[in-house]
Amino acid sequence: MRWAQLGLGLALAACVELGPAPGAITTATLLPWRTTTPTSAPTLVQPSQEATIEPGPSPTPLTHLVQAKETLLTIAAQYGVTLDALLLLNPDVNPNLLSIGQPLLIPGPEGGPITSLVPTATAIPLTFSTVTCSPTATGGLTCLTAVRNPTKVVLEGLSARIDLLDGQGEVVASAVAFAPLNLLPPGEVMPLGVYFEPPAPASSSAVASGLTAFPANETETRYLEVSLQKGGEVHSAQGSTWTVDGQLRISADAAGPASRVLVLAVGFGSQDEVVGYAVWESPEAPEPGESVAFDITVLSLGAPIERVSLLAEALAVPAS
Repeated sequence: MRWAQLGLGLALAACVELGPAPGAITTATLLPWRTTTPTSAPTLVQPSQEATIEPGPSPTPLTHLVQAKETLLTIAAQYGVTLDALLLLNPDVNPNLLSIGQPLLIPGPEGGPITSLVPTATAIPLTFSTVTCSPTATGGLTCLTAVRNPTKVVLEGLSARIDLLDGQGEVVASAVAFAPLNLLPPGEVMPLGVYFEPPAPASSSAVASGLTAFPANETETRYLEVSLQKGGEVHSAQGSTWTVDGQLRISADAAGPASRVLVLAVGFGSQDEVVGYAVWESPEAPEPGESVAFDITVLSLGAPIERVSLLAEALAVPAS
């Protein structure tokens, strides 16, 4: 089982809501938030009006934001382009020094930047929750925010900037937070977290602002349909940890095997605020119709966990 963060894409996802239920789980894995005293409890704020997506006069170039553990070769394979074509379109990129959040233009059939199928002239209005930060035992700082998709379309490529502020409201440090999954379905909530390495700067508050969010395009060729079946769940008496297990199944109608399968578990507090999350990645590449077992443990960043929601996605093997 491995940590996972991805870049763009996603069409089909499975969603499961979990609440208190008896059960026993033998394996506890993936403990993403190990924290002590939070600065504040996150609360999702709904947009003042329904978000809309308006087409613009021209399409925008398709840009991939580099994610953790990605290489130029894996990015090229994801979009079905050659490594040489990717390097040619991004001449200033050092293939040995990729950084998380670094933008890469994706080449089209003629070598120029491929454009998204849904042009966007106006930004998709998203409202992020209050940022909750907590110091780590090593002197670092973990910060968590969340966003709900208020639109009627699937969004992808979510990222946000988290700023640490001093007592005068001046920014003392910033970091970019990426969504742990590519997809944010309509009405669903996605957590985004960052880690400030020690020594963490002294700050009195933190704020989040959206950087990217795009309508998902051509996802049927890049992702496979998946379904989730919850098994057991167990949680601590104080609600500080919550472990769930179950089965993830690739649709029997899928065109081929999955190259990467992930399950996201999001913990919610009594006010329906996000208080922690964890990501599970399958060590196997299941074929159509096959199932894989998963188990995830979520640790609360602050308030006790009252329920856990699951999202899943399966990346298809790129066409040759």
